[in-house]
Amino acid sequence: MISHFRNILNLNEKFAYSILGKIRQFVLPLFNYNLAYQERKTKGTVIENISLFKSNLNKCLPEVTGDKFIKLISSIQKEELLKAADKAVSHEFNILSTNVKFDEKIDWSLDFSSGFKWPKGKLYLKYNQVSTSDNADVKFPRELSRCHHFLYLGQAYLITGDQKYTKEFIEQVKSWLDDNPYKKSINWCCSMDIGIRAANWIYGLRMFLKSPLIDDNFLSEILTSLYLHGRYIYENPEKNRAYNHNHYLADLAGQILLGVLFEKSDLKETRLWRDNGIYELYREIRIQILPTGFTYERTTNYHRLVTELIAYTLILIKNNELEIPLDISFRVKKMFEVVPNYLFLDGTAPIIGDQDNGRFLPFYPYNINYQRYLLNIGAVLFDNEKLKYFSSDNFIDILFLFGDRGCEKFNNLNSETNKLKSKSFSDAGFYTLKSDKVNVFINNSGFSHYNEVVGVGTHTHSDLLSFVYSLEGVPFLIDPGTYVYSSNPKERKKFRSTEMHNTITVDDFNQNDIAENELWSMRRNVIPSEILWETNEKKDIYEGTHTGYLRLDDPVRHSRRFEFDKTTNKLQISDKIECANHHEIKCHFHFDEGVTVQVKDKEVYCRKKSKGIKISFKLQYEYTLELKQEYISKAYNSRVLSNYIVLSLNTRKNIELLTFIENYENN
Repeated sequence: MISHFRNILNLNEKFAYSILGKIRQFVLPLFNYNLAYQERKTKGTVIENISLFKSNLNKCLPEVTGDKFIKLISSIQKEELLKAADKAVSHEFNILSTNVKFDEKIDWSLDFSSGFKWPKGKLYLKYNQVSTSDNADVKFPRELSRCHHFLYLGQAYLITGDQKYTKEFIEQVKSWLDDNPYKKSINWCCSMDIGIRAANWIYGLRMFLKSPLIDDNFLSEILTSLYLHGRYIYENPEKNRAYNHNHYLADLAGQILLGVLFEKSDLKETRLWRDNGIYELYREIRIQILPTGFTYERTTNYHRLVTELIAYTLILIKNNELEIPLDISFRVKKMFEVVPNYLFLDGTAPIIGDQDNGRFLPFYPYNINYQRYLLNIGAVLFDNEKLKYFSSDNFIDILFLFGDRGCEKFNNLNSETNKLKSKSFSDAGFYTLKSDKVNVFINNSGFSHYNEVVGVGTHTHSDLLSFVYSLEGVPFLIDPGTYVYSSNPKERKKFRSTEMHNTITVDDFNQNDIAENELWSMRRNVIPSEILWETNEKKDIYEGTHTGYLRLDDPVRHSRRFEFDKTTNKLQISDKIECANHHEIKCHFHFDEGVTVQVKDKEVYCRKKSKGIKISFKLQYEYTLELKQEYISKAYNSRVLSNYIVLSLNTRKNIELLTFIENYENN
């Protein structure tokens, strides 16, 4: 009976959603009754099926031997992996840009940035997970409890054969289980984190499976908890009436993997986990992934996370010889194909929208903004020679996802020359202007796919008609990032604000109304629109507008036109302000860390890594240029001061501001 209720809670029909909500309120207490008994009963069944689960684990994930692994990695990669693993053995972690060392036992419920600790022993429904009044950030214990470092412990074991890594893996799993009773800690409150943790435990366990220290007693403990992870996710899907997002995709990724692991066992429901999860995953791909390939949440870092969640799960489905519809393959292929269009030459991504360091299975400790490894995975998954052209020589992700055959397939692929061209991703509101030297990424994204209907927010910022600019792979003008979520609501609001992006503000208003106590939502009633998009061999033109300032007492219309001459690599930006009365207009320019900036005769000269650009202006009215310092954030909970220019003027009704950005060679 209980299993039938759990299945009801995962039904899809929108018309029944309010009824299902009431059913959930009635049924959930039944799931949370006598949790210790549920755990004991599950463990008894697990013990009887351990041989089957080991067989399933061998079947669903490829085997990677130490000899093969050592041959594929470089000495630098080996050194980095061993360093990361040895830090985990010493209980040293860098979580969300914060270094922490636990002298003895790991405290899995501590926000070690603020010192706030969530008590264990309460039912998960009774925790206040996010508060704007205690300076705490629940992401810290949750990120640590995702156990990404288990992948480094496992790879260190494959490299060295040293059982100290196996021993540490076992001890940390047992420590986590002791500190986090089933459904009774802060780490049992979010299905997304539970799904990601389950995946990292499973992939880590696969690496250690041949160690003599992995005995049936330990397997019964970890497999019992993994089954309960799956049960929790299935009971608590992060699914809404019309608005699902990366959280729900993470739920499904964990649910499907667990369903495959426990396939054909005496444990109930696991076939439903797999089949329902695959059905729902395909449904969400069709809804959440836009036709051009971007996730509807319209942020580069969440695009990476969503690509991992979807693609790694499709690889699992494919490895287990289950059907993948053609339209799903087509859309996921598009997800990979958009990636090289926004990457810098070093493989890192500009930070458009929120960035919270989110990963699914980080097999290697890359720079948090590095995304080129995705192209290796996409090349193998789709036999795509064009993606291989932009990929790296790192085989680690391919090896653990596809096994030896994936590495062989990658090597056998030709690398088809693929020169990137300027491109419109109009359904996402993104546009790229490209030449051999210059790369401009324009953001006029605005609404998500869902919040036009139900009025809730995603991970976009108030940043319409902003842009990022790089010259010969060197970023000059950037998006300053996210910094934090709940630990500092004031800074959260600031980093989402319009003035923190390379665009125009009017009378110091944001394009969207942003409330300090609403950490993820905002009044997204601003409508962006494309006026013109043209591209040819010599010139690109994009012109767009938005309605953000029409809400003012004296409505103001801002439109911006980008004209990029590919023969001279000169970018001209025309900002038109249409209004009836006087307003204060500010044009903002945020520079990357390490860019030196000098203002001379109302022109701006910038240098970095022997490259230089000049920014000049043409305007019929008086204006001021002010060079300031402002924070930028390249990773969650990390910020540094960098140069920032603001051009200010008072309008006299309609005006046009011309900005010119060009290469500047003179030292």
